[in-house]
Amino acid sequence: MRVATSVRGSADPRIALVARLSLTLLAILVAYHYSIETLVRNLALATPLSYLGLVPGIALALALLRAAPRPNEPKIHDRQVDYIVGLPLLLVALVAVWALPVQQSIFFWVWRMDLLSLPIFVAGVVAIVFGVRVLWRIRVAVAFLLLAWPLPYMSALGRGLQAFTDSTLSGLGATLQLLPLARPVEGDGSLFAIVHNSDLFVVSVVSACSGVNGCVGFLIVGTAFLLIFRGQPLPKIAWLAT
Repeated sequence: MRVATSVRGSADPRIALVARLSLTLLAILVAYHYSIETLVRNLALATPLSYLGLVPGIALALALLRAAPRPNEPKIHDRQVDYIVGLPLLLVALVAVWALPVQQSIFFWVWRMDLLSLPIFVAGVVAIVFGVRVLWRIRVAVAFLLLAWPLPYMSALGRGLQAFTDSTLSGLGATLQLLPLARPVEGDGSLFAIVHNSDLFVVSVVSACSGVNGCVGFLIVGTAFLLIFRGQPLPKIAWLAT
């Protein structure tokens, strides 16, 4: 009887943990199902912002990796503190989702303010369900969700997309002077003729070919590894920049 009680008692914390984790994920999916669905659906598109669909999955993986207790963390065991922190965060996120569409109209969805409020909502749910201590442990994972907000990428790409492509074309033109593997075709400078087995075909180098589409993906995945690796911040940032 004592053995059975011991086994049952050791299993209960795991069941409670799975139940709380399931409740947290369910609340997030119910509240932000449209936002997450659009991110995942865009993964199939050949655009620079398609990689934003990777952010929720990576954030979940980071949270699971960082959820274990750590030394020197805040000794907060008061459930009142959890509600004092969590409820205002939930209120701010819900007001943003319900009130801002009426105020900003179509710009709410153009600027994707729903994705900007997602980390706030997640922080509130985690604080209420798991407590402020767990929220502090996974704060990096929650902040990682900010990378799913497309507006900064849209602003940066809008200004630098053509410049990035032009610099790639300039480098390609200089390379072809040393290695005559193709010859430029008259026009806007983005067309190159290649001869293979007496067959000639033309290659067009546009934003996708110049590497712009992959920059956002490199930034998201590289930042995730940056947060996992141990070491000084500056060498890790230099690694990501390289």
